[in-house]
Amino acid sequence: MKKMLLLVLVLLVSFNGSYSSYIGRDSKSKEELVVTTNSIIGTASLLNKNTIDTVSILGVGDIMLGSSYPSISYLPNQNILSNVEDILRNADIVCGNYEGTFLDKGTTTKNCSECFAFKTPTTYTQYLKDFTFIGLANNHSNDFGEAGKLSTIKLFNQNGIKFAGLNGYPYTILEKNGLKFGFCAFGPDDYTGIEHFNDAPIIIKELKKKCDIVIVNFHTGAEGQNAQHITRKVEYFLGENRGNPYRLAREAIDAGADVVFMEGPHVTRAIDLYKNRFIAYSLGDFATYGQFNISGVYGIAPAIKVFVNSKGEFQKGIIYPIKLINRGIPVIDKSNAVIKKIIELKKADIPESKLIIKDDGIIEKSN
Repeated sequence: MKKMLLLVLVLLVSFNGSYSSYIGRDSKSKEELVVTTNSIIGTASLLNKNTIDTVSILGVGDIMLGSSYPSISYLPNQNILSNVEDILRNADIVCGNYEGTFLDKGTTTKNCSECFAFKTPTTYTQYLKDFTFIGLANNHSNDFGEAGKLSTIKLFNQNGIKFAGLNGYPYTILEKNGLKFGFCAFGPDDYTGIEHFNDAPIIIKELKKKCDIVIVNFHTGAEGQNAQHITRKVEYFLGENRGNPYRLAREAIDAGADVVFMEGPHVTRAIDLYKNRFIAYSLGDFATYGQFNISGVYGIAPAIKVFVNSKGEFQKGIIYPIKLINRGIPVIDKSNAVIKKIIELKKADIPESKLIIKDDGIIEKSN
């Protein structure tokens, strides 16, 4: 009888450990518990502590925490990531893309009447503390010229945030869990002051020689509600060549990339597997405050955690459903809208993909 009681206690402790690792160390609401419960049941093996040969990598889409330009009315005066910190804190590697610069003073160097420029207060950098890596190769990294870029570089270095994508900063390397992780980021050729698509294969090949796992970020693809589907062709926005996301992902993996995260369309796209390496064609807008359209498909986005082995090969994954509320603040979406959308888009755009996406967001490989 005593042995039986002891066994029950051990099982209860084990389950609670797995449960806590999924919802985060600082779970904030009963709503979040309800949302994640269905995913926990039946996936204990996926959510257990990683084995020595497995690491978890979380990818999210565009981030813009608020801008004092053109008016301080576009500042939230709070950490808009506070509702999703549990997700950000429960992966070995956390990756995102920041649109804009961290700068307190200065005028935009852009010369346009219908474009946006983002200047985030320098104190907001602390809100990115849970990110391992931030890609800076996008059309807003040069919004405030050299002053904006230099300020952002300085702040990221001070806060221990790895970054890449600006000219002179083609990649960065981090050693963790006995593995070397390489990160790089690329954007369209017409932007100044960033690493371009054409540089990607050469840089990735060189980085793979130095690292066990290479994670690549692309800011690519057409924008808007009509850009949810993968065309497998070169895409344009406002006359600008935004690359061919389908081809770019495969070229990156051929060159040595193990995980490819993309954003830029401001809407979610399908996910894929190529040579047993994971691809997200657009992670949408994860946390974009004040000046963005967050209605309909613009206001839902995935945070995707993938588990890979020490060679970078995909094992399993999970989609955390996010929605934007109150001008662009991310929260867990209990309706799972973005999971349903990704299932729909994968079926329409990449039916041959070896990935299986379940209704609760669990991602597996077909046999």
